[in-house]
Amino acid sequence: MFTEDEFEKYWQGWSEQEEANYTLVKDKSGKEAQKYQKKGYTHFDLKFWFPERKAELKEILKTGLKIYQPQHKRIEWWAFAPFLKILLKTGNSA
Repeated sequence: MFTEDEFEKYWQGWSEQEEANYTLVKDKSGKEAQKYQKKGYTHFDLKFWFPERKAELKEILKTGLKIYQPQHKRIEWWAFAPFLKILLKTGNSA
């Protein structure tokens, strides 16, 4: 679907935007606490601390997921890159 360079370009742009939503702040006791900055319907979002786990997400997006395809009766790769498709279709590339 994408060349390696195209994937890296889109990943870099999106991950920089997303990482801006995650900060570490000092709580009242002086310990560092994680703070999610994004506004909106965050109660629908699965809690995922992106800065620590972005390599996992990148690997899933890059290689896809293995899922069982009942019509073929075998496990196949499923390309999982919806946000990249949206960026390409809308022209909002980074």
